[in-house]
Amino acid sequence: MGGGDILAAFRAQSRRAALWFGVGVLSIGIANALLGLVSLLAVATVAIIGIALAGDAGGWAWRARARGMAATSLVAPMLAAAVLMWLAIGPVFYWSHVVPSWVRLQRERPAYEAALQGGPLPGGIASVAREGSRSAFLLHNGMLGAWRAIVHDPSGRLRAAKGWGGRRVPRDIRRLFGSETQWCQRLDGAWFHCHFD
Repeated sequence: MGGGDILAAFRAQSRRAALWFGVGVLSIGIANALLGLVSLLAVATVAIIGIALAGDAGGWAWRARARGMAATSLVAPMLAAAVLMWLAIGPVFYWSHVVPSWVRLQRERPAYEAALQGGPLPGGIASVAREGSRSAFLLHNGMLGAWRAIVHDPSGRLRAAKGWGGRRVPRDIRRLFGSETQWCQRLDGAWFHCHFD
């Protein structure tokens, strides 16, 4: 395998790694946004494909081992993509929860505003919980009592509910709507996307 062959193989491996990363992040994000726990299946599938691509890159490097260090660089694109995937997975999960709520709120804001005044609930919302001046529009009822909602909080205090990644939620907003507040992200004005357990 000559130098030109190694360069061509490196470019091919780079394209595969970039494609794996892009499609992987997109598919995990969409699966999480639309299907919740099915996203774990998407993560497993992306991981298996990544392992197969890394094995293929390793095969190229093994066949080109007589060339020395340049041949082992054929594995570098897939390793770099794997590191980027590891770093991106948390933000992808986080924002794939938040963005659909933001889109829904932007699209149906008049319905949410009317529901705050006692009008009918927006489409796709089964119930609303009220506690003081706060209202939680149930989006998804998860496993073992976990749920998420679009919450209207005129006080803005839910900005401090940054529990994602193990951070602590302040004591005064830790228990809301009969559940434990896990984390919230401000969507717009007094509107938040929140997770409860």
